[in-house]
Amino acid sequence: MNKAGYEYRTVENTAAEPVLHTDMRHANSVWLASKLETYGPTVLFTDQPRTSFALSISSPNVFHVNSIHTTHYKNNMDNSDGLKQWMKHHLEFMNNVGLFIFFTEAQRLDFLKDTGCRPERTMVVPHAAPLEAGAAMQRIVKRVEQQFVTVARLDDDKQIDQAIKAFEKVHREFPGARYKIFGIGSAESTLRRVIADCKLENIVTLEGQTREPLRQFAAAECSVLTSRYEGFGLVLTESFACGTPVISYDVIYGPRDVVRHRHNGLLITQGDIDGLANSMIEYLQDSGLKSSLREGVASTAASFDKDAWRRGWLSTLSAADGARQG
Repeated sequence: MNKAGYEYRTVENTAAEPVLHTDMRHANSVWLASKLETYGPTVLFTDQPRTSFALSISSPNVFHVNSIHTTHYKNNMDNSDGLKQWMKHHLEFMNNVGLFIFFTEAQRLDFLKDTGCRPERTMVVPHAAPLEAGAAMQRIVKRVEQQFVTVARLDDDKQIDQAIKAFEKVHREFPGARYKIFGIGSAESTLRRVIADCKLENIVTLEGQTREPLRQFAAAECSVLTSRYEGFGLVLTESFACGTPVISYDVIYGPRDVVRHRHNGLLITQGDIDGLANSMIEYLQDSGLKSSLREGVASTAASFDKDAWRRGWLSTLSAADGARQG
């Protein structure tokens, strides 16, 4: 029975006789297993909850590498409400997985604590920062004083309405300050209402989708991230690559790992709109803070260079290939 109360069956009609499956996940795994039998020893990567059906395939010829790039907690913050449904599926077939890949050390440690997985079956390979492209953008784009930027999907989980409300206070202190928001999504109409309610038309602007996020980061004095949670937050390293500090909510995973408070950015308690406003005001007021954060950004960005990223994935592939051949 599905949630609406309708009975349904998943039937495969490609065989000589129709085959009844328990559900589509089972049908997909049976189909994929039959294809893998023709390949011999195989390294199988999965990196989306919707492809986790593949983890049920148990074969000495298949070495599973599972990349997890979003929080595995049901409430997206901690284990107080348990794990997400797709993670429960991962746990059901955890013994089939040879290697779990994470973007942050914090999530790897949480995963070990929550699942009992052996540490040697886990690795951390963070995103690379586009350092060369960011440096090039800094050379050709003029940074606009008192301009903040957010590049994000416009939905409730990004909580951009809170950044807009915080900017109402920022604008009172700094009438010349501006906040540009790049992205599209279901929350756009809500955000327009918040801008109007705060009387910030032409001060806070929704700029639509951008094909050049690095240009937007390079043009701003500081970027802002107000997500409830992240899997890593690629925009963090993009901002750093452009020499732009980040003011962010202190959330898992990514902001808490990548942003070091008062070194390369400022961290604020999640949901503290007044604290967010005060941090933006402090950034504009304190030239010494601004200078030190930019220095910290440069050193942080260097630690996310492509060579380190490449070495991480080559190590992953080497481990997977060794296990496959063994």
